[in-house]
Amino acid sequence: HNAIPREGFATIAIPTAKIKEFNAFVAKFTEILKSEWISKEPNINFFAEETAAPARVMTDEFQNRLVKSFYTVAHGVLRMSPDIKGLVQSSTNFAIVETRENEVYCLTSQRSSVETEKINVANKVKTAFELGGAKVEMGDGYPAWQPNVNSPILKVAGEVYKNMYGKEAHIEIIHAGLECGLIGEKYPHMDMLSFGPNLRDVHSPDEKVQISSVERCYEFLKEVLK
Repeated sequence: HNAIPREGFATIAIPTAKIKEFNAFVAKFTEILKSEWISKEPNINFFAEETAAPARVMTDEFQNRLVKSFYTVAHGVLRMSPDIKGLVQSSTNFAIVETRENEVYCLTSQRSSVETEKINVANKVKTAFELGGAKVEMGDGYPAWQPNVNSPILKVAGEVYKNMYGKEAHIEIIHAGLECGLIGEKYPHMDMLSFGPNLRDVHSPDEKVQISSVERCYEFLKEVLK
């Protein structure tokens, strides 16, 4: 549910007489995608190729309701924090679409550092699908974990880091779902912080970790516990 997809596919059926027109649309849409995303995704591509005819197709009514729901459902950053510059406060991820035997299955994920706002965003997504006739089920998800800049353990960790490495720790608040939210829901007064090794391309098929930074985290953790 939190994966960044690398690719997506759709099998569609069009009248033979419309092939030339359809190919022209594909070429035009490819240009639009590249012009909108060239700086962020220089290798982005959109193409069509002939394949075996599908055994079944969706009815016009179902297809229209489905596409309109998809077009209505929010995706991405919805609100920035009014208190912390540059911090995403609430977002929603339209994560998975699968055409199954007798249904189209969709999975979305909402995050916010404000619990009531997360619930509101989830209800907006739920409503968009229900207006299209979908059956919606909502899970528990990650509870919000609001930052505490006066955290005692954060102060300890900052001091330990400076003693170990001779420089100030880079402390920041991020927009993410963490186990700290789940623990904090059960133990609301527990003092917590989260830290980890250097990661790149997180939640994508290219995710990787810098192995040397794992050892540094381990040594740092031992000193904080002392």
